[in-house]
Amino acid sequence: MKSISSISGVGLRLPHLIEMVATLPPTGWLEVHPENFLANPHAAELLTELCSHYPISFHTVGISVGSVAGIDRSHLKRLQSLMDRIHPILVSGHLAWSTYGNDYLNDLLPIPCNEGALRVVAVHVNQV
Repeated sequence: MKSISSISGVGLRLPHLIEMVATLPPTGWLEVHPENFLANPHAAELLTELCSHYPISFHTVGISVGSVAGIDRSHLKRLQSLMDRIHPILVSGHLAWSTYGNDYLNDLLPIPCNEGALRVVAVHVNQV
C-alpha cells in the first residue's frame, strides 16, 4: 500500500457528495469535515458508502481545543460514533476556539500565544 503522502487526495464538500458516490472517480483519499455529517443521516450513509472505496481523513472544525469553557463531551461522542462507522485514516483539527458559553460561533477563532492558552490547549488535547 502506498503511503498517504505519495498519493493525491481530495477535500470533499457536501455539494459534491452524491456525484462522488455515483461516479467513484480516481483519487487516493478523501478529506471531510465530520461535523457536516453529524446531523445529516443521508450524507453519513453516503460517506459510509465512500469509505468502502477510499481512505477517509477527518478534519474537525468544532472541537474547540482552545476554548476556556472546556471540551463539549457530547460533540466528542458524536464524532467518536462517526469515527467508529467510517474508520478514518487520520483525524486532525484546528488549534482554535469556536464556543462561548452555550453558543457555537461557527468560526475558528485564534487563541492567544501565551502560557495560559498553552495550558488550556494541552489539557484539552489530552482529553480529546
